[in-house]
Amino acid sequence: ALVSFNGNLKPHFVDGVSLSFPKEVKSRISKFIINKNVLVSLKELSQLNFLLGHIFADAALKIIKKNKLKKEDVLLIASHGQTIYH
Repeated sequence: ALVSFNGNLKPHFVDGVSLSFPKEVKSRISKFIINKNVLVSLKELSQLNFLLGHIFADAALKIIKKNKLKKEDVLLIASHGQTIYH
């Protein structure tokens, strides 16, 4: 979501994009969710973490381009992350 803030920090929704995960990424995430009793390596978890970071960055770049902004126009990017399980 692209949000702007007025002088009193009241947020205003400007635009949004929604991207689907590629099949390979869905499969890798599902491996963590479905196989709760199967241990996965820290390496595998770390690699997925970086992959998701790149996907989230692509979404940010897409909305920047869609709204004809420069990267320098963006003051903050936040992510709720990806919940695997609680």
